[in-house]
Amino acid sequence: MQQNPRTRTRSETQKNLQSLQGQSRKLLTLSEQATPYLHQRNVSFWKYLVTMTDVPAGSWILDEGKREVFLVTAVSSDGTKHGMIITWVAPAGLVPDQKRIMMALSPTNQTTQTLMESKSFAIHLLQQAQANLVPVFGAKHSREVNKFEGVDHEMMDGLPILANTCGWMIGAVVSTMEAGDRVIVLADISKEQGAVEQDPLYVKDMSAKLPVGDVQDLDQKFSGDIDRDRQMRAKFYEP
Repeated sequence: MQQNPRTRTRSETQKNLQSLQGQSRKLLTLSEQATPYLHQRNVSFWKYLVTMTDVPAGSWILDEGKREVFLVTAVSSDGTKHGMIITWVAPAGLVPDQKRIMMALSPTNQTTQTLMESKSFAIHLLQQAQANLVPVFGAKHSREVNKFEGVDHEMMDGLPILANTCGWMIGAVVSTMEAGDRVIVLADISKEQGAVEQDPLYVKDMSAKLPVGDVQDLDQKFSGDIDRDRQMRAKFYEP
């Protein structure tokens, strides 16, 4: 008897999901193995991203140090401006006049929560001279400090647009997918502007461009974020 197409589709979907969960568990295991390795050798997170040489061969194939540094801004319903640093951004479409991007964001971040509620945001590619923005927007909370104080910016379409970046885009959230320690956001781009004469800021540049104290603060925050994310991911995989 021929199998019902719907039944076959459900079966294939279930198999694909099980395969994805298995691969994710393997990645989680690799993360758990790599983190103690770094702590035992007192390796700075930023140095780790720059060199990727103090981690056992074969543990990770992506050169995280070469990721660009982006700054996302959003505005809450009461008019409060929020901003955060992200590094996981990618194009998400081929149609040149209907651009889309995909971002992996922390669900615990106030800026993430704000843009998911408002469905709008601006994203900036920082340039080399803007490394000083990373400790402010990457290690501080909006409830503790006005991140935009002293930062040259203007409002456009109700969103803060920073000056002197490599470029910026205004996006509208199309869809989201929760994945435990991350929310994957798919967004349409409505406006953009670039400055080709500027050199982008990369993760690998941080340790050389920031004061030692700022690097230590970022390292400490990153270590705490790893512990938090591990718990969130474990909860995500609970039956």
